[in-house]
Amino acid sequence: MGNYQHTQRVGILYYLIFIVVASLFSTFYFARVLPMVVPILMISLVAAFMLTFHSLSVSVDPAPGHDSNSAGVIGLKFGLGWPAKSIALDEVVSVELVENRWFYGFGVRMTPHGWMWNVSGFKAVELTFTDGKRFRIGSDEPDELRDAIRSALPS
Repeated sequence: MGNYQHTQRVGILYYLIFIVVASLFSTFYFARVLPMVVPILMISLVAAFMLTFHSLSVSVDPAPGHDSNSAGVIGLKFGLGWPAKSIALDEVVSVELVENRWFYGFGVRMTPHGWMWNVSGFKAVELTFTDGKRFRIGSDEPDELRDAIRSALPS
């Protein structure tokens, strides 16, 4: 199988949250409850968070470069390219479909099952590493991601 690449974007609810937060802080300012710097700071922080976590791009490259002896990688990156992570396929021993609990949240999170990177939804692929640690990748197409990783794993 060749390279796998997919970018999952957040839903409309994500943008509605920003509108609500901006409206609340603007209301507080105009009601003279807060000084001007507070709403500007809070809206800027929420906007920066939203730019960072508006999408999650996942790629599976079975053999980077031209050296067939080198291990492939799973590449992950949020929004504008940070945070980003590369996972060596020769460190992965199993790949399973899982469903995250709603309270695990979104973004980069530590869960009872190890680290999780997710932008939307509850479906994920769970990787188990050679050291026993686990890592979850949220996806709106978990079957395709699982199959791409399994086919790229070293024999």
